Amino acid sequence: MQLNIKLLFQEVYYITKQTVAGASKYSVFGTTDWLKDIRSVDVRQLPDWIISNYFYNEMNPLIRWVLFPFLILLTVTILTLVAQFLTYVGIFDVNYLLNNPLTRSLGIFGDVLRIILIVSMIFWFFIFAVSIPLFFIYRDVKSILQRMQILPETEDTPIYAPNDGYLEHARSIFALNPQVVAYIFGHTHDAFLVEENGRAILNTGTWLKLLKRIPVSFGYLPAVYYPTFRLNYYKIYEEKGKVAIEYVEIPKVAEQELSLIQRILIFNKIPEPGKFVPSKTLL
Repeated sequence: MQLNIKLLFQEVYYITKQTVAGASKYSVFGTTDWLKDIRSVDVRQLPDWIISNYFYNEMNPLIRWVLFPFLILLTVTILTLVAQFLTYVGIFDVNYLLNNPLTRSLGIFGDVLRIILIVSMIFWFFIFAVSIPLFFIYRDVKSILQRMQILPETEDTPIYAPNDGYLEHARSIFALNPQVVAYIFGHTHDAFLVEENGRAILNTGTWLKLLKRIPVSFGYLPAVYYPTFRLNYYKIYEEKGKVAIEYVEIPKVAEQELSLIQRILIFNKIPEPGKFVPSKTLL
């Protein structure tokens, strides 16, 4: 039985050729050539990706290391505010972060530490008070952007691609052309296979580097974009009167590009794997 298989290819480019070429040209002026990876980043994640690379690659190291004491102070201040609230509601007798044997044993240095924490608590209390209405405004704006598919639905989405539009287009092709059994597209980064009513929608993904966003263990710092690859191909042929689709992955490990501080901040965290694709599908 000879099957008539029509393969429809659709390529989608998020960043123009001129932009990618310009980024590759000027990437040599950075501390590393991270800018050339712009072709592997969804345009909607460019601001977050640029901030991440500025902080970890381009920021003056002295400024970066000076920020850490302030971040530690912010963390301690938040804990002190929580302890003060628990003291206010009667769970604790005293705020043990302000009044404890360690601070008392430090004498004048302990008094200075308490004053710093108290001033910081007052400052951040007003910041938190103002942030309450801003938080609801942020949530409302974010929900609108997600509904319009301008932002990813989750913070740890590595690279966003509007797959729903391609799925709808594939279904319309199937409805208009009953003889078509496979719809193939690519350049949306993450490979996948969707089987519906004896037909298959295939995303070939990309052979470019995949940058997967990993939130750091300390939530105040920019996320780290972890380099990975998912090289693959589909093989489609007839087998016993059916259409067989084989999926083959080609292993490739990305070069180690992360700095020591990036590796420390995502210690024991691994990027999410790509969508599962069965090794063989029969239609």
